[in-house]
Amino acid sequence: MSSFQKCGSAIGEHASNTFYKAIKFSKNGRERILTLGEFFYIQITKLRDVCVGELQMIWTNKQDENQLICSVRLYLLPEHTDSGREEEHGEVIN
Repeated sequence: MSSFQKCGSAIGEHASNTFYKAIKFSKNGRERILTLGEFFYIQITKLRDVCVGELQMIWTNKQDENQLICSVRLYLLPEHTDSGREEEHGEVIN
């Protein structure tokens, strides 16, 4: 199981949100720190393929400061989407 927590002090506030630059991530007893703009591998569900994620934003809301919210941009290969790889996507080179 994974656990996430905010790492470091707040970098800004807007309305009822407080923003952070990094999260501490531990899985299988191994700790790692992810910072804004960093890329990592992620599998959203067991039914989906692994893709690349980019950490975009980390924040908490004053209504529930224990709930950490992250915005992640996902990068998928065309063949991992509903429409699949088409001619304009080019070919895969192994």
